[in-house]
Amino acid sequence: MVVMMATTTTMITTTTTTTMITTTMMMMIIRMIIIIMMMMMMMMMMMKKKKDDDNDDDDDDDDDNDDNDDAEEDDENNVMIMVLAHSDN
Repeated sequence: MVVMMATTTTMITTTTTTTMITTTMMMMIIRMIIIIMMMMMMMMMMMKKKKDDDNDDDDDDDDDNDDNDDAEEDDENNVMIMVLAHSDN
């Protein structure tokens, strides 16, 4: 009787620790997947923006437009930094 109680308690403790480990691993994996998806979305947006900028450059040859493009790129970088900092928490 005592042996059976001891084995059941050890089994219960091992199962709880394994479930805790598996849940933490699943949370870490889900978190990594979310971060990777956000990075991919950012890359896609940057690529799309770059293509649009290239098309715009072909249409008009004004030198006044260059300063405006730099400001837009700075805004994009700030947004990306904010998103990455937010996803880390």
